[in-house]
Amino acid sequence: MKRRVITALLASIASGVLLTSTTNSAYAAPPREPSCSSNMCSWPKANYKGAETWSGLHQGTCYFDGRVRSLVNKKRYNVRYYPDKNCASSLHFDSPWGYYDIEAQTGWPVWSYKRIS
Repeated sequence: MKRRVITALLASIASGVLLTSTTNSAYAAPPREPSCSSNMCSWPKANYKGAETWSGLHQGTCYFDGRVRSLVNKKRYNVRYYPDKNCASSLHFDSPWGYYDIEAQTGWPVWSYKRIS
């Protein structure tokens, strides 16, 4: 009887450890946000890859240096992101945060942005 209880206890502990390690390894940590020497830094690829561009984020100014995939919003200004190159689309996404893959948030490629507050 004691042997069955001990065996069952060991089996449940082992399966719990196995499930925990499998579940945690399935989720990779997001990349660390790089330093940004301006108010806004952006990259054309996810995970801060590609050529970095900088902008000052002056309120109301439309910035369109090319496709934006990841970005750092250093001052946490509220920024509006657009799928067009002139900040005129009725489709937009507002956020004060930076993203390592903004397309995962919007569902469409971002080509321009401007500070709205």
